[in-house]
Amino acid sequence: MNEKKTIKVSSKTIKAIITCLVLGLITVFTIEHFGKFSYLEEPSATSQNNNDKVSFTREVSYGAKVSEIYLTTPFGTYLTFDGGEFRVSNMYYSFKKYSNKVQYYFKATLRDFKFIFMIGFGYFVLFLISVNFNFKVE
Repeated sequence: MNEKKTIKVSSKTIKAIITCLVLGLITVFTIEHFGKFSYLEEPSATSQNNNDKVSFTREVSYGAKVSEIYLTTPFGTYLTFDGGEFRVSNMYYSFKKYSNKVQYYFKATLRDFKFIFMIGFGYFVLFLISVNFNFKVE
């Protein structure tokens, strides 16, 4: 009366799921490289012009410390990081090195984890379609 139903999943399908998730991770990590970096230097004293009015323009020294680094990902995620030991001059020269940016790309990838699953699921659907259907062009 109470028959147990068995669901069989082949090892090929399990391997495909893992492979598709890894491909999703690689894809999201690659897309994160198209994000936009910006920064904010440490606040300085408010400058005033000759008429004792607040000036809305200011000069920023290349030696000023960076207080925050921002990364806006292509997925719309806005991340804020500590400026660390970076100075404004570093943002123009040494920050452009990939080795300085890669840690931010990793953090952004982890923050956008839901897209890893979405893209991985898309790859898995493509895998299922390619395995279960044969397309023939004549």
